[in-house]
Amino acid sequence: MSYPKDELPAPEAAHEDSQAFELLRLWFAEGAPQSSARMELWSDPAAWGFMLGEVARHIAVRYASASDVEPAAVLERIRAGFVGELESHGTHGEMDEAPWGQRAGSSLE
Repeated sequence: MSYPKDELPAPEAAHEDSQAFELLRLWFAEGAPQSSARMELWSDPAAWGFMLGEVARHIAVRYASASDVEPAAVLERIRAGFVGELESHGTHGEMDEAPWGQRAGSSLE
């Protein structure tokens, strides 16, 4: 499946807040996630861990609102995927074997 190469819109709050700025940009390219980030924001990498936790919560709520799955169950699946990726040390294999090879309609089982 192919997707258009356009940017997602900024959240409404980003337009309304004069002090808002982008922290992280994530694309899927060359068979894997590619990112750019404002690394100068925090001296302690734990701050990125907190931020990734916030991102996970936002995704869980949005995913749950579009399905019949509770946000807590979605968040647990996100956590499982996150821990699994960290424990694999990036050795998940080809795209079709990795979780991101599963597109919309994949099960939460």
